[in-house]
Amino acid sequence: MQQHVITLLLVAVLLSLLLTLSSCGLDYRYSLDEDLHNQIEIIFEEDENDPSHIIYKDKKYIFYTADQFYVDIRSNENDVMVSWNGDRYFGYVDEYYSYTTVNPLFIYYKSWIFFLEGYDYSKDTFVFGNTALEYAGEKIFYSNSPDFDFSNPILLPLHPKQCSRIRACLELVCIENQWYVSLQDSKEVWIPSDEFIEFLSENGLI
Repeated sequence: MQQHVITLLLVAVLLSLLLTLSSCGLDYRYSLDEDLHNQIEIIFEEDENDPSHIIYKDKKYIFYTADQFYVDIRSNENDVMVSWNGDRYFGYVDEYYSYTTVNPLFIYYKSWIFFLEGYDYSKDTFVFGNTALEYAGEKIFYSNSPDFDFSNPILLPLHPKQCSRIRACLELVCIENQWYVSLQDSKEVWIPSDEFIEFLSENGLI
């Protein structure tokens, strides 16, 4: 009899805990904005583990797998949810965030990053490190050059002017009076414009 009572008490305690935890989870799920539900469509094509792209407000965002850009997706109080996918009451809820809901350059879910299709960094304006110095990407990435191995390059951190959360590191080397630039971990190499090299020299960056 005593054993039966103890068992009932344990079951009651466990049920109470489960209801409390479920209530906390449901409170959060109830608070999710229905207008943001399934605003993103996620597309898997060849790889079932990694997505191909997502669709957000009729625009395509490509799953980012390259290394030359680092996107800071650490918790940011100014970030906004752009979509939540899944069931409000059961199963997982996937939450997608960005720094804005209006034409963001990137969207992220956990460690997944998606870049706006057609974003061409070489056409962007870049800011160097924590300075106010900025320069047009068209003059930095001026013309393509054959691949070669960069040895002991000058490293310059930079980010697009329109979004400081997207960061990269420019590599520069001078070989036989010719300057070459690349983005760290990128296989592409460019010959920068003479104006860009003058700009770097005048501002003490090289």
